[in-house]
Amino acid sequence: MNLEAALKEYEVGNAICTHYESLRRDGLVFSVTVQGVVASVLFGVSEPSNILTISLCVFAVFVALLSINNDIRMVDYYFAYSSRLAEIEQELGMRLYSVKKPAVMKSTRALPNVIFFRGLALLAALFWPVYLVYALVT
Repeated sequence: MNLEAALKEYEVGNAICTHYESLRRDGLVFSVTVQGVVASVLFGVSEPSNILTISLCVFAVFVALLSINNDIRMVDYYFAYSSRLAEIEQELGMRLYSVKKPAVMKSTRALPNVIFFRGLALLAALFWPVYLVYALVT
């Protein structure tokens, strides 16, 4: 393998991985912001109309499901690039991406972001239909 080409591919792949991680977090911020705005409107108005309640609940569920889909896509893209970077590292005797995941899990003992990011969106996707039924029945 050409050393210069491998290093250039590694540099570009690292930038792409950073970009996908940033996009993933941006998606979470967008989803949480939308959920907060919907909650503020629905819980801030003494008696929101049925049309407003239905519209905002459907929108909030849509954004939550979109957030889950976005997270799945970003993680898949990230791992596609990071696995290629790990291959390059093996060839060049480097270890940043090769040891990253086990090292993080060992040092933090925290839940993976996949559970947190998707779990938060899933809770929102489940909450709004329940709230909608409750609001329309009472």
